[in-house]
Amino acid sequence: MKYKNFNPSKAHLIAKQALEQIERCVLPPTPLIFELWYVYESGQDTEITRAIDIIVASGHEMTEERCVELYNRHLNTSLESQKALAKAEGLVNDTLQTVTNAASKVKNQTASYSDNIIQAATSSGKVKTGEDINLVFEKVLEQAKKMIEENKSLEKELTHKSSIMLQMHQEMENVRKESMTDALTAIANRKLFDIEF
Repeated sequence: MKYKNFNPSKAHLIAKQALEQIERCVLPPTPLIFELWYVYESGQDTEITRAIDIIVASGHEMTEERCVELYNRHLNTSLESQKALAKAEGLVNDTLQTVTNAASKVKNQTASYSDNIIQAATSSGKVKTGEDINLVFEKVLEQAKKMIEENKSLEKELTHKSSIMLQMHQEMENVRKESMTDALTAIANRKLFDIEF
């Protein structure tokens, strides 16, 4: 989060008020908790102000766990993005490995098929009977069927990976939308307003 540049006396006052709130709630003055209360006292983030006010007004205790949860939800906007990014990176690496393996497999199959065709063409000059022609033809047909089956298997695997990638794209889009929406009201937040502006 980007903070307003208050003059030193105003910043000291906000910091003092934040520390008083932390002491009043019997919370440890960790950097995370201090930042949360500093933002609250400065009034820079209406979502944090509203969330804390609702918790206090409803008579709930401001525990360290609640502070961490509020911090992660409102200030640590990179947390969900990091999780989504790590998941996406894993999926991309897995997909790249699948595609690499598939390309290698296709290359080997094509080389094998080509060798068999060349061998069949070479041996066709030595064909003496109809039975010999049938054997050459059956061998080529068998290789063609094998290649078709392998390609179908490969197509199925790549289609599966493609559907997973589309699902991941949707999940990342959901994370992006969540980071732009107030958790309490489901209304677009300041971040989205700034982007649109």
